[in-house]
Amino acid sequence: MMEVRPITSEELSSAIDLKVRCWQEELAGIMDHELSFAQELSFFAEWAESEKEYEDRRILLGAFQNGKLLGAAFGSFAELEDAENAMELNGLWVEEEYRGKGISLSLLKALIREYLDLGRDKMVVYSHHFAPSNQYYRKLHGEMIRQEKQLDGQLLVDVFLHPLNLLDRKLSEMVLKHGEEIDEP
Repeated sequence: MMEVRPITSEELSSAIDLKVRCWQEELAGIMDHELSFAQELSFFAEWAESEKEYEDRRILLGAFQNGKLLGAAFGSFAELEDAENAMELNGLWVEEEYRGKGISLSLLKALIREYLDLGRDKMVVYSHHFAPSNQYYRKLHGEMIRQEKQLDGQLLVDVFLHPLNLLDRKLSEMVLKHGEEIDEP
C-alpha cells in the first residue's frame, strides 16, 4: 500500500535525486541545462528550514511504498504578484516506472489539502511550455495567467492558476478512477 507523508530531512536527498533526474525530461530537448545534485540538495534543505524566516509554509511530501520513494511534491505560499492567498507547487516528480498509477494525483491532493487547511484558495504552477507535465496541468483545467522566459530567455514557462476547491474535487474523482489506497499525512 502506498503512503503519502511528509519527507524527513534524511529522505530529502532521495527526493532531490528524483528532481535532478526528471529535470532533463522536463526540458523536453529544448535546451541542455544540468542541475547539480549537491547545489539542489543544499538549496532545498535551507529552503525547508527557513520557512519561518520568510513567513512561509513549506511542505515536502513523498509517496512511499515499502520504504521506497516513488514520488515527491513540494509546496509553499505563492508570491503575492502571482496571486493573493495562493500556494505554489514548487515541484512534482514521480519515478518513471510508477507513472500512470495515480501517484502524482495522490501527492497533489494531499498537498493542496494541507494548504486548504491553511486557508489558501488557489494554486500557482510554473510549467515549462514544452514539458510533458504541461499537459497534466492543462488537463486539470488551470487558467494560464501568463508566460515568461527563464534561464536567460531560453526557456518559455507557462504560469497556471488553479482554484483549490475545484482542483480538490477533480483530483478526488481522478484518484477514485485509479483506485489508489492512500494513508494521508
